Amino acid sequence: MFPSTNDKVLLFHAFVCSVGWIMSAQFHARETKTSEKMDYLGALAIVYSNTFSLFIAKFRAQKQPDWVGAFCMLLLSRLFNAK
Repeated sequence: MFPSTNDKVLLFHAFVCSVGWIMSAQFHARETKTSEKMDYLGALAIVYSNTFSLFIAKFRAQKQPDWVGAFCMLLLSRLFNAK
């Protein structure tokens, strides 16, 4: 009926990785300053998504623990403060 927590995390991870690869392919097709920043942003999002998926799989969180919100805030702060 409803996907489990691990299925949702897997779908989120697949989406993030797909978008990251698209950003990387776009950068390598046309090397501009904007596409370079998009490439680094996509790579950083993939690293964070890998780490997040590892924690979810390792601890098998059935509901959202407190550290997930802190992790998401860290990700957002890194993404918006990237130079």
